[in-house]
Amino acid sequence: MVAGPDVTYEQYWRDLQRARDVATPPLELAELAVSPVPDIQQAVAANTNACGDTLYYLAVHGSFSVQCLVAGNSSAPEKAVDYLSRAKDWQMRRCVAKDSTLTLKMAKRLARDKIWSVQTALAGNLYVPAEVHRRIAQSRDVYTRLALAENPITIASTLKILAVDLAKEVRVRVARHPNTPPLVKIYLQTDGHFGMTLDEFLKTAGGR
Repeated sequence: MVAGPDVTYEQYWRDLQRARDVATPPLELAELAVSPVPDIQQAVAANTNACGDTLYYLAVHGSFSVQCLVAGNSSAPEKAVDYLSRAKDWQMRRCVAKDSTLTLKMAKRLARDKIWSVQTALAGNLYVPAEVHRRIAQSRDVYTRLALAENPITIASTLKILAVDLAKEVRVRVARHPNTPPLVKIYLQTDGHFGMTLDEFLKTAGGR
């Protein structure tokens, strides 16, 4: 029996435990997904044993909190995450931008988002392809570029772009990043930068 406003606390608690349990069969989770009780829908949305159709249903019909849990569920089907990545609510798109299951196509679309908070979330994502990071490095939002300069997976070629950022805060973080090439670090840590641009310095020093 699915818990609802007119059921006893004991019934509600049993249904909530079933919704949370990853051993609960997908069919039972599908039945629980239509519960009018928010706690139970949220538990199903976070359950990795829920089937793709159930999670897609919750992505389309669930509340904001339910949708966020679907976005963070590693079992969520691509169509569910894609649907949420197109949400009108920018806060939902920001939630999706943090997800580890983003496809390259979704990540590219979010990188072009007009809301900088969405770009910033994407910049800090540990699973976004380097191709997308290079696009984010051109963002006009300094907080997005800062997040990218602090992301431990940001690769050397992207850090080289950020090394000449107009914002000192970004350059400082690039200088500290473990993936920044040694010659780029030397350039950033030297007053006056030897009177050269970064490219000129790297060419002179034999770097790339």
